[in-house]
Amino acid sequence: MIAGIAGLGHIALSVSLVLFFLALRRKVVGAAEPAAPSIEAAAAL
Repeated sequence: MIAGIAGLGHIALSVSLVLFFLALRRKVVGAAEPAAPSIEAAAAL
């Protein structure tokens, strides 16, 4: 009985860890796009 509850806890922990890394990946990939114009673009103005 306790082994089953512990197993479900580990499954929930694993799923939440995967979801965390997926959300983190989206933020890191989104941050790769420049938020501000580059120095070259600003110098051309």
